Amino acid sequence: MNSMTGKHCDNIAFNIFLFGGIVLLWYEACFVLPSYAPGIVRFVWVHYVVATWLAFSIYGNMYKLKTTDVAYKGRSDDYGMTNKPRGWKYCRVCVMDTPARSHHCKVCNVCILKRDHHCWFAAGCIGYHNHRYYVVMVTYMVIAGIYCNWFNSDFVTSVTGGFSVVNVLLFLGPHVGWVFGVLDYYEFFVYTLSSAGIIMTVLFTWLFVIQLIQIRSGQTKYERKMEIYNYGMKRQWNFDEVFGERSFLVFLWPFLKSTLPGDGIVFSSAV
Repeated sequence: MNSMTGKHCDNIAFNIFLFGGIVLLWYEACFVLPSYAPGIVRFVWVHYVVATWLAFSIYGNMYKLKTTDVAYKGRSDDYGMTNKPRGWKYCRVCVMDTPARSHHCKVCNVCILKRDHHCWFAAGCIGYHNHRYYVVMVTYMVIAGIYCNWFNSDFVTSVTGGFSVVNVLLFLGPHVGWVFGVLDYYEFFVYTLSSAGIIMTVLFTWLFVIQLIQIRSGQTKYERKMEIYNYGMKRQWNFDEVFGERSFLVFLWPFLKSTLPGDGIVFSSAV
């Protein structure tokens, strides 16, 4: 995939993520909450607080992820090195030596320090300095997905009529039910958003599990694929390499400064 095609896909995925979340918040506030019995209305402020906190945590970490520079712009001799250290390699595109664990991204068109992967939803690469924001964002996406699907269950059941084989098929293809007149506009709307919520929850849960596995073993996506275990240290060290000195506190505030133990250029090796 060339850079222009990749950027186009980036823009599509990022806008779906950005505006899709806003649409879902509107759906929850204007359709789901008002549908519940008066007995729960007195506690409605709790759900608004939870929704606000989840949205702030997701979009706050998204903002930090996108505004944090993860590109490698130096040269090996800038660090007093006359010979390339172990793991360093030459990038023909950037025309310079790059550190171990860095890789060139064809979409971003730069070398990324400790590159994990290119995230379409964030429209950018996940590397050494913004890995924390990605993991926290995905964590809150999973929490938000589980919370919304659980909270919506009674509302969705009241609209769809409960669990059946037909309803499962309609969740998989609500547009088909609408085209053939099985669903009216309102039912199609509820089925579509509910189906999207379930799919996104499953997707981000999968991404979350992948990150847990990689952080535990001290690997990037490429290193896990190639079965490279050179940098896995103690679990706490692997955790600090991603989240920094303030560890779990970064889950409470996206803008909290948490200094990482390294610079993304030199890493301790387990071998």
